[in-house]
Amino acid sequence: MPIRPNSVIWRTLLGACVNHNNLVLAKKVKKRLNKLDRYHDGDYVLLSDVRNSMRARKVNKKAGSSSISVDQIIHEFISGNNSHPQSQDIRDFLDRIFESIKDTGYTPLTSNVLHDIEEEEKEHTLGYHSEKLAVAFALLSVKDTRTIRVMKNIRICCDCHSFMKHVSAKFGREIIVRDRNLFHNFINRSCSCQDYW
Repeated sequence: MPIRPNSVIWRTLLGACVNHNNLVLAKKVKKRLNKLDRYHDGDYVLLSDVRNSMRARKVNKKAGSSSISVDQIIHEFISGNNSHPQSQDIRDFLDRIFESIKDTGYTPLTSNVLHDIEEEEKEHTLGYHSEKLAVAFALLSVKDTRTIRVMKNIRICCDCHSFMKHVSAKFGREIIVRDRNLFHNFINRSCSCQDYW
């Protein structure tokens, strides 16, 4: 584009997202709009219109799921789901991981959580994304330094991306996450995508 997009252009794109039920792009556009004009209430209305339009047309967002192979058995994790036989052990271990990486500078990135809830509840919502559950399970199950490989059905969120970087450094493990867009290779608090994905 020969000119730098201003808030009018971004709002036009946000409106198009409403018409085409594109929630993923709408979230990205809203993030750009926040940098230009955080307090424009119409942007929030447009974003909620995308969700309402999706509901009216019975378009459902896929639940985040991640798969990991441990001892030649595929384990699938779904965000917020407790169906894995070791679910409680995994969640307890994941809570310990959070405490240990907070000491290294990790803080949950709650800015992308759209729910109108308290900060602590936002952290809890982010805490049990499928890729975090998969990595916690791998760390519990495989004690050597093998690479952890996770396959994810949707794009990795900013918080999970940050989490993977910190976990790779804290546990000295290479973590590869294949999301919908690309392979993320996490080693020693950095990612092969150079934080651009």
